[in-house]
Amino acid sequence: MRSDTSPGKKRLLTVLIVAVLIAAAFAVKPVKIFYHDAAMRRAWNQTFQQGATSFATVPVFERHRDALVGLGYLSRQMFPIEQIKPQSPEHRALYNALTEHGSKANGYFSMQGFESSTPLIVIVWAAPAQMPSWEAIIKAHDQPKNEAPR
Repeated sequence: MRSDTSPGKKRLLTVLIVAVLIAAAFAVKPVKIFYHDAAMRRAWNQTFQQGATSFATVPVFERHRDALVGLGYLSRQMFPIEQIKPQSPEHRALYNALTEHGSKANGYFSMQGFESSTPLIVIVWAAPAQMPSWEAIIKAHDQPKNEAPR
């Protein structure tokens, strides 16, 4: 019995299958990024719906945010704060500057160390290309106070 497929058709079919598999492999990461980004934003918005804060969606937000870090879409960087004391006017100024920046930039931050016994740390999650702008704000605020000359 003769085969209906010629060697040329088999080779073309093999090349086509390999090309589809390669295209699918490249498409998977953007699809995952789109999914996790949308789910993270949805969880964040649900946290503040109906005029109340619901912390039930925070773990969902964090899971998708961390998945975006794993995919390389976001990076996570910790900035120890050495010159600012917790609960100080400088601390509030840094928080306000980061909040304002976060409303314009694609990124999120968290501050840890509100107790005097715990070091103050700012954690930023942002696109790698945007991390320098976050760092510049933090460094601009984390400066020693000018002491009055004696």
